Amino acid sequence: MDTAIFQILNSLTLISILFLVAIGLTITFGLLGIINLAHGEFFMLGAYTVVVGSEIGLPLPLILVATPFVVGAFGAAVEQAVIKHLYSRPLDTLLATWGLSLVIRQVVLIVFGARQRGSDALFSGTISIVGVDY
Repeated sequence: MDTAIFQILNSLTLISILFLVAIGLTITFGLLGIINLAHGEFFMLGAYTVVVGSEIGLPLPLILVATPFVVGAFGAAVEQAVIKHLYSRPLDTLLATWGLSLVIRQVVLIVFGARQRGSDALFSGTISIVGVDY
């Protein structure tokens, strides 16, 4: 039973992450009419911003406040440099964001390598949920 509850809690965590990505895609498509195939890579840049901030010794609460601004600035730069010129051409926007996703993935792979990275935990210890330590 403990394993089932643990798996449910892990599933809820992953569902919340996927919900955040999906709502970002929905807002982008709903407001701008753009299908952004690089949206997952923007999410990845946010994760790597947390990792870099953690590795240089910044406190995690500061990193969590700064990360949306860093990714937002990168997104604004991409919008000004690429997307703005393609608003009336949805297929070209689709191809441009797909190409951007390939470039971002390869740059991150070159800069950070293929090994898994992590950051400090915001909270330490465990919490007991329905008798299961999580």
